[in-house]
Amino acid sequence: MTLDSAGVEACTIDAWYAAARLQQSRHPGPMRLIAENVRTMAEYLVMTPAAAEAAAESMAFWQMFLPSVLGGDPANFTGVRTRLPRSFGVVRDGVARVASHRQLVFGAFHMTAFPLVAAMLIPAVFDVHGERGHVLVAQRNMAWLRTNSGRWVQELADVISTDWRGLRQLQAGLRDGSIRRLLILVDGPHRPGPGTHPLTSLAPTLGFKTALLHQLFRMHIPVLPLTHAWGANGLEVEWQPLLADDPDAGIVTTAGLIESLLRRHPEQWLNWAAARAALAATSAT
Repeated sequence: MTLDSAGVEACTIDAWYAAARLQQSRHPGPMRLIAENVRTMAEYLVMTPAAAEAAAESMAFWQMFLPSVLGGDPANFTGVRTRLPRSFGVVRDGVARVASHRQLVFGAFHMTAFPLVAAMLIPAVFDVHGERGHVLVAQRNMAWLRTNSGRWVQELADVISTDWRGLRQLQAGLRDGSIRRLLILVDGPHRPGPGTHPLTSLAPTLGFKTALLHQLFRMHIPVLPLTHAWGANGLEVEWQPLLADDPDAGIVTTAGLIESLLRRHPEQWLNWAAARAALAATSAT
């Protein structure tokens, strides 16, 4: 029997989940980093002790064991269009729908599925435009690009680091139009303050950085958010409405997207360490 694209993808993800569960069964109990992140998440989101305890096992699965399985085979990223054909089709169709824009930024989020989303978006941009796109990578994460599971990024896209040289390159490329398609991560959660926007309806003591988004909106470069998360039945990827023209509305909409992700999948949010640092700073003042 020949499987359709949904069937091929379901088989792929079922195998990943099974391998991750097997790994987790051999390492009972939450590891220290996971335990610390769960405590931070529980405090910000006002979770009961029982809910926090249940979340620890789930967070370990999504943030440690599943990424370990995926990273163990670089073909999970380089062959993503054949291993996840349904999701790749969703991503490629979204890129094609906005192909007429002279410049455009794709905004993704700090969720555990992000590496696979990038692995789909980068070749989708090449398919649609016939040219390499750009990816903005935090300076602290540049080392990952030299690993077996991350080396593919520089083979398919032009990488810009957030160090001072990279940011100058970013500014120049956005101004002169040489950066036509750019992938960024919306940066959060962080302690609210100058240059951040609070997640008011979820946890007002959390926020996300807005400087780059404001700059893009001032330059009239639209941002197309792509939300992504793991679900019981597989990978959930969904294009959101284009953000353009109204910076304030764009920031509020982005906040709503982050709040929705954190309500539905808080165990998959990768940046609780930053929130923990913010919490510690708040406690110290």
